[in-house]
Amino acid sequence: MQGGIAENYGLFGAGNSAPSNSSPWRLESDTEIRIVGDSVTLSGPVAGPGALLMTNSSGTLHLRGTNLYAGGTLVTRGRLSVIGASVLPLGTGDVRVRGDTGGQLGVQEAVRVTNAVAIRGYGWAESFGQLSALRFSSTGTVSGPVTLEGDSRIVAFASGDMGEVSGPISGAYNLQINWATNYSGTAGGTPGTGTITLSGDNAARRFRQSPGAQQSAAVRQPCATHRDVAGRETPDRQRSGSAH
Repeated sequence: MQGGIAENYGLFGAGNSAPSNSSPWRLESDTEIRIVGDSVTLSGPVAGPGALLMTNSSGTLHLRGTNLYAGGTLVTRGRLSVIGASVLPLGTGDVRVRGDTGGQLGVQEAVRVTNAVAIRGYGWAESFGQLSALRFSSTGTVSGPVTLEGDSRIVAFASGDMGEVSGPISGAYNLQINWATNYSGTAGGTPGTGTITLSGDNAARRFRQSPGAQQSAAVRQPCATHRDVAGRETPDRQRSGSAH
C-alpha cells in the first residue's frame, strides 16, 4: 500500500468476524486506514516513512506485527488496538489519540508501547459508555512518556485486566482512572473493574479527578503525596473521587 486511503465498508468479515491480512504494508506517505463497522487485523509488518491515520472509522483495526513505519500514528475516530508481545507495535513515531472526537488506543495481550503517547478525551462511544482514550485488555504496558492534551481517561475494563503506565505522565489536565460516562458525558455507563498501575515517576503523585463520573477498581499508587500531573499540591476537595 503506497499512500492513499484503504477502506473497509464492512465487506471484510461480515457479521463482525475478524479477518487477518498477513501481507506486508508500506506507507510511502501519510495513509488513512478506514474501518467501517467491523474489525480487521493486520498481522504483517507495516513499514515506510509515512504515518498511519484513523480519522473516519467506526470499527477496530488490530495491529499484531512488529512495525517500523516512522511517520507516527493519529487516531481521532475509531479504535486502534495493538495485540501480542510484538516489538514496536506502533512503529517508531509519536502516537496521538483524540478521545474527544471518538478515538481510542487499545493495548492488550502483553504489548509494551514504548512510543511517546498523547491522549485527550474519554474515547469512542461503545456499548458500555465512553470508557477511555487508552484502554487496557488482559495485560499491557505503556512505558513511553504520556502527555495529557486535555482531560483524559484510562481504563482496564474487565475484572482481571491489568494495565501499567510506567512512562512519565505530564500535562495540567484531569486524569480519570476506570471511570465511565454515558454518551452525553453525564454519570452513567459501566466503570472499569480492572487494575491500573501507575509506576515510575507517577507512583509519587496523586492525580486530580473530574467530578460527575463514576469510579471503581484498584489504582495502585501511594496516597501519601497529593499532587496533580503538573506537580502542584492538590486541595482535598479536588481529591474526593480518587482511589486509595
